[in-house]
Amino acid sequence: MAQSLAELIDEIALDAYGLNERLSGFLQVFTDEVTVPGWADDLPMGRRWFSIWAPAAFAGEVAKAQLFVEEVLDDGQWVEVRARR
Repeated sequence: MAQSLAELIDEIALDAYGLNERLSGFLQVFTDEVTVPGWADDLPMGRRWFSIWAPAAFAGEVAKAQLFVEEVLDDGQWVEVRARR
């Protein structure tokens, strides 16, 4: 994809009617054009959306959901945040 971000946003929003269509358009472009993060279809648990998170940022988002973060594990490939209410 050789477009600038501004051009991409304009292209997505141009034909969209309302916020829902714009958001759906963004999701579709990212699903189609971006390899990581993205959809993983080859998992035993079914299709899942994966994102790249820094461990501290991921734990911070979990804490914003009013959960108590007990442990953050980072093995270099996966980040796992263990939390409870």
